[in-house]
Amino acid sequence: RLTEHGVRLLDYARRLLALNDEAIASLAAQDLRGPLRIGSIYDATEFLLPPLLARFSQLYPNLQLEVHTDRTAHLLQSLKRGEIEIALVALPEDSENTVHPCVRLRTSPLVWMAGVGYVHDRSQPVPLVVPDPPSILRAAARAALDAHGIAWRIRHVSTSLAFNSLRAALRAGLGVTVRLIEMLAPDLRVVTEVEGLPRLPNIHLDLLLRDERVSTPARRLFESMGEGAARLPVRAQRTRG
Repeated sequence: RLTEHGVRLLDYARRLLALNDEAIASLAAQDLRGPLRIGSIYDATEFLLPPLLARFSQLYPNLQLEVHTDRTAHLLQSLKRGEIEIALVALPEDSENTVHPCVRLRTSPLVWMAGVGYVHDRSQPVPLVVPDPPSILRAAARAALDAHGIAWRIRHVSTSLAFNSLRAALRAGLGVTVRLIEMLAPDLRVVTEVEGLPRLPNIHLDLLLRDERVSTPARRLFESMGEGAARLPVRAQRTRG
């Protein structure tokens, strides 16, 4: 067994080796240039994409990145048409993968979210604050309520990709929405099953590569973002939501 000093030395050694590998990769890739077109859902640009892009830009400082924000359904279409090379999308837990090479970055729970002052009235249809379709989150809200026989009505619809529009309606007490838990803020709260709303599924945040013939920058970014994440098999399957 390692002594206490041995354990500490091993940790330092691993960190030194990782730093060495990163330095070599960075020095060897100074001439890697773009532009590289990436697509991402809005929520991921808030909490998941920034640290990944920051790390990649340190490795490849000469690369020009173009990030296009859109809904998952539109990003999948853009990926298929070749308008983007990489897409960071949200897929329902029970959905099947697409034909694109895929890395699973995270699995996050969906929650019912409302303003801190919202009081849920079980005797009334659930007032929904939702994005306009196509929206996986909107579909998840309706499916969960329908599955439990709970009445609902659309109270507010936002056509903006940004969460701020929905957040304003939630803060005004107009109703509840479905969102990734990472989007919870001090002026919002989770509405729980105890208050009468059904449990929601998890959402997979997946990184998709257009195909194996993408540019070198796209392949490097895909591999860099996927380090330490689960590489999923590529299968010809459908995506629901």
